[in-house]
Formats: sequence, C-alpha cells, structure tokens
Amino acid sequence: MQMNECCDRISDLPDSVIHHILSFLPIKDVIRTSFLSSRWRYLWASVPSLYFDGFVFSPKTKFVKFVDSVLLRRNGSGIQKFCLRFSDYYCETSHACSWISTAVSHNVQELSVYYYPREHFALPICLFELPMCLFRCKSLRVLKLNLYESILNLPPSIHLPFLNTLHLISVTFSDNNLTRKLFSNCPALKEVILEDCTVRDLSVLHISSLSIERLTIDGLPRDVVLYSGSFDHEIKISAPRLLSIKYINYKGQNICLEKAPSLVDAAIYLNTEWNESNQICCRRMINFLRDLSNTKILMVSSQRAQLLSVASNMLGSFPKFFHLNHLKLAVAVTSNNIRLITCFLNSAPDLEFLTIDIFRLRWSNREEDSEPQNVPLARVIDHLKDIKITGFGGNKDELVLVKFLLENATVLERMTIVPSKLLFNDSELRMKISQEIQMYPSASSNVVMFS
Repeated sequence: MQMNECCDRISDLPDSVIHHILSFLPIKDVIRTSFLSSRWRYLWASVPSLYFDGFVFSPKTKFVKFVDSVLLRRNGSGIQKFCLRFSDYYCETSHACSWISTAVSHNVQELSVYYYPREHFALPICLFELPMCLFRCKSLRVLKLNLYESILNLPPSIHLPFLNTLHLISVTFSDNNLTRKLFSNCPALKEVILEDCTVRDLSVLHISSLSIERLTIDGLPRDVVLYSGSFDHEIKISAPRLLSIKYINYKGQNICLEKAPSLVDAAIYLNTEWNESNQICCRRMINFLRDLSNTKILMVSSQRAQLLSVASNMLGSFPKFFHLNHLKLAVAVTSNNIRLITCFLNSAPDLEFLTIDIFRLRWSNREEDSEPQNVPLARVIDHLKDIKITGFGGNKDELVLVKFLLENATVLERMTIVPSKLLFNDSELRMKISQEIQMYPSASSNVVMFS
C-alpha cells in the first residue's frame, strides 16, 4: 500500500499541541497560518500566548491597528501569556491599558509589560498607570513590569489573590502606603524580584508579606541621585516565611531584614566602590549579616570583602551564624580577606562546607603581592569537612590560606583546589606549587587532596 505523500500530519494534531507550536512564532506569522487550510483558519484566534512588540512595526502607526485587530477577533478562549512591548512615541498608554483590560477579561495568567517612555530623562519622571481591573485580577499568576524608570502609579485598592511571582524592573516607587499594599495584598505571592528599582520622595521602602519565600533585590541604578538627590534610604523586609534572599548592592543603602526565621539560603553581592573610610556602609553590611544569622547557606561576593572585617573591628564583634552549614565566598585572597575567612569560621560552629572562588584583582599579580600581614593566629577548626578553592593562582596569600586551613581543620576530609587558567597553562609552576602544598602539615589524617 502506497502512503499518501500529501498527508498533513501537523493538521491532525490536537489544538493544544498546535497552540504550543504556534507559541514559538511571532504573532504576525501565527496569523499567516490561517491561509494554510480550513483547519487552520481560526486556530490563531485561540492561541494561549500573545506577544506584541511595537518596535518591529514600520511605520509605527500600524502597531495600534494591528493589536486592536487581533484582540477584536479573539474568540472566548483564555489567555495564558500576554506580553506587550511598546513606547509612547507611537502608542498612547491608554491603548496599552485597553489591551491589558482585554487580557484580564480573558483570564490572563502571565502578564509582561515593557514600557519605554519617550522622554525618560526629562523631569518630572513619567507616570505609568495600569488599569484598575488588573489589580483585582483573580486569574493572574505572574506579573512582570519593566517601566524604564517611570513611576508606577498604583490604585488605592489592590487584591491579587493568586499572584505567585512579581518581577519589577526599573520601576520607581513614590508612595510607601500603596507600595506596601502591592506586596501585602497578594496572599499567594511566593517570589519577588526588584531589579534596578528606585525610590522617589521615600525614606523607607517596605516589603512586607506573610507569603514571600524568595526575594531578589538587585540594588539601585547608579544614576538614582539624578532623581532624588540622595540614595540614602532604607529597605525594610518583613517576611516570616522567607526561604531565600539575593541582595546585590551598589550604593551601600541601609537594609533591614526584620523577620526571617525560616531562612535557608542567602546571597550578597557587594558590587560597590565604597571608600574604606565610609564607616556607615561597613556598619550597614555587618548589621545585615546579623539579620541573616539563621541561614544555612551563605554566599558573599565582593572585590572589597575586606571591608566586612574592617567593619567587624569597628563594631567589636563579627555576626554569629549558629546554623550555617555551607559558606561560599567569591573574593580576592588577600591578607585582610584571610582574616575575614577566619572570622566566618570562628562564628559558624556548624560549618561543614567552604567554597572559595578567587577573584583576580586588576591591580595585583603574583609578582606584586606583598608579604601577608595580620594573618590571625592558628586555632583549631573542628567542624569543617569539605573545602573547594577555585581560580587558585598560587600567590603568597593563597598559599598562606591553604596552609592555614590544612593545619587547623581537624576533621577535614577533602580539599579540592582548581587552578586558575594562567596556572593551569604553566605546568612547571603548577607542579612546583602542588609539591609545596603536599608538604604542608595537616591536622587531619584523613584529608584527600584533589586539583
């Protein structure tokens, strides 16, 4: 029996499968499939994912007509994902509000809006207002807004009962009471991501929620001073169910974690150029570390991590981490940072795993490294079992650190040293350094070395 060469296997697929295939195509191409056959004529009108990008239209005036036309012909099926990317250069925000309202009426589950104001550097800052129906949408699960530094104008009444994820990018907050409602009036909210967000005329930004489990705060934009005249504001977090927090700091703003008894994982990235004389910033970071005392996994990344040890001197004591099991540090290994590492080891009695990812300082190389100074006296470390050091270059400070850990970690089972690219390519030097490390005395008779 000869097979029919004209067999259309794709058209025989269920609507749900075809919709999934169409979700990977631009909406213009999706509509073009209506000309394939009678089977495809109306499928485009019920695709669950809609992505409208105004920047691909020429002339720009066609964009509004196109979106209006697509939504007008939309059948009664629900919308799973609705993404809108536009600029008010060719599209009024009133059009966007109308389209978002249509998505809400079709029980939208995931909404993404990317708004680029025409005069985003002009003062006053642009206001962006979403339709009120969105803030009472019972179907919405994910909300992502990128407002290009515009102020998010929130309504007085907010209740999103099933919102699970809130991702705000380049959003400016100006009303603390309404901002509080945005977080607290979403009882199912699990994840919040604030990326390059700013505050205007606010001294404190409150993030309060009984449901949030994962929180990411990606600092402030570097030019925030253009708007508020100061970046000296406070972030207060009250989230008793918080499990994970990621904090990327650029300006040294004050952050306070008021309630987080369930915290498991914390990551701090100090991407800042603080001056070592700036005692306020140092104190703020040490106090924030104290707020993380319940965490089991802690990541600290900074090219100036030595400021933490400087701050601990100022405050008289280093924070205690009684539940910390795994410490991850991404730092340059200098004499000051060796001291910081020992501060962590002395303050975390249950620490079993230590990971150190070594930064290479731009102004330093192996030949220029000075003799390590102020390295703490050896003391017994009776809890550390596994150490991994990556990016190891073999300079004096790094060798001092390895020697210190081997001599004092009494229950150490494994130390893994991964050479930097430069050291890896120098086989003769790598062999010399490896032999030197093998000669170091070890407090544990069970330690196994890998490299």
